[in-house]
Amino acid sequence: MANNQQNKFFLNDIEKIQISKLCQIRVGFAGALVLGFGKLIEYNDPKLLGKYHGEWEIRSNPSGGIWRFINKANNKILVGDADTDAPLDAKLIKSLLARNPKITIVDSSSDIKISFPNSITIEILGTSSRKYCWELSGPEHYYEIGPAEKIRRLKKTHINRVSEEEKLLMTHAEDCAARWKKLSPKTFGKQKCRDCVFYRPLEGEFAFFDFGVCSHRQSPFDGKAVHINGHCGKFSKTLKYSMKG
Repeated sequence: MANNQQNKFFLNDIEKIQISKLCQIRVGFAGALVLGFGKLIEYNDPKLLGKYHGEWEIRSNPSGGIWRFINKANNKILVGDADTDAPLDAKLIKSLLARNPKITIVDSSSDIKISFPNSITIEILGTSSRKYCWELSGPEHYYEIGPAEKIRRLKKTHINRVSEEEKLLMTHAEDCAARWKKLSPKTFGKQKCRDCVFYRPLEGEFAFFDFGVCSHRQSPFDGKAVHINGHCGKFSKTLKYSMKG
């Protein structure tokens, strides 16, 4: 890390998380994994009343990383971001809540390992050379980690607040998501739209993260908005196909 002072702040905040207990595990927009530590705090925005976040949060970035839960006793992957159409196992969550983690950041990368005494390790692994892998959010600052060893520290000027513009965008995004999901491929399988080479993700926030545009000319959904977990039967890992209709 180029900035030694920034490095010091970041490592100090990681230490604070390691003496805090895990209080929340959830999957957010676009399959982002959110881990809350410390106290559960209710959002102060009227639209979010009754919903809580951790005093400290680690959140994966679906555009720059993947996540998975591993049982280190047998090196078995228990669940990962490819399984986000199914809820996280309640017993797995219960086995980790109220426990103190050991956090390891892999040298020369943005990868992070969060280990617990019961042999379960949560890994967030960088997959992009342009976008950050995960973020760390605290009471006053948050950090974007990745790509590689890059760390960006930002001050939180509007903690736990949602602006009027953001409220409108959130409502618009949810409305679009409700309409678009009805028009997306209905078949769900292991080969998902978001892993297809012809899937082009949308720019935006909130529910827009869950959608992209199909660009496969041989798919009936070519040029249409599709859900990340959809599957149309034309899944491909390569762009090599006939350019003719």
